Amino acid sequence: MLMFEDQQKKLRSTLSYLDAAASLEQLLKAELPDKEQFISEWVKTLASPSICITSLEDVKRLGAEDISALPVPPLVKGLSER
Repeated sequence: MLMFEDQQKKLRSTLSYLDAAASLEQLLKAELPDKEQFISEWVKTLASPSICITSLEDVKRLGAEDISALPVPPLVKGLSER
């Protein structure tokens, strides 16, 4: 039961974390300001037809196994783990 409670807490914190941003690009800029020169390319990559992630709502629907397979650097993937 404890493991399930920990997963719920992590899920709640991730969702509220995502809800604070207005867009995927804004979230990345807020959390990785030192990587701003790369963010536009990451957003374009995620929006490509083979991936189709264009909004925070899309990110919220991803599972952990989906996130690990995304073609973005570990720093970006790590944002979903917070």
